[in-house]
Amino acid sequence: MKKNYYLLFLLITAATLFSSCKKNDFEYENDYDKSFRAWTDFKANSSNSYQYVVSTVSWTGYRTETKITIVNGEVTERSYTAKTYSGGSASHEVTVHQQWTEDKSNLNTHKDAAESLTLDVIYDRAKVLLQGKKKANSTFEAKNNGMISVFGFSADNCQDDCFSGTNITSIERFTPAKP
Repeated sequence: MKKNYYLLFLLITAATLFSSCKKNDFEYENDYDKSFRAWTDFKANSSNSYQYVVSTVSWTGYRTETKITIVNGEVTERSYTAKTYSGGSASHEVTVHQQWTEDKSNLNTHKDAAESLTLDVIYDRAKVLLQGKKKANSTFEAKNNGMISVFGFSADNCQDDCFSGTNITSIERFTPAKP
């Protein structure tokens, strides 16, 4: 009889512990969920028409910017600039290495830029990438009025240009010109 009470006590204790602790699917789940709600509100208020800019920066000073334009939930334009700043921090001389714009007729014909994706796809990719990553190596930020700004991860003990992910420097409502 005493053995049955002991087993019952263990079962109740284990059930209590497992039911009281909800494990998040990934480290940034709460931040992601809050940001995703901000995104869905923005998407509804902008008629799913917006522009966002993806930036990269290397320790060498090489920088890129890709602007993606979405109208009614569809990518309609992508523009790209690659540049470096030379002459030190005092002169701020800019050298443009490459610059182009694609429209619907030639979308995705260049290789160097960020992919032409909607923010719905970006949020899906962020969630998949962040699931299972250790917090020490992963990053999620929402500095674009609560919407996603950075997601990705860095390799352990890496010194330069180790980030694998996306850096979105701006998200703005876009109103297409009327024909």
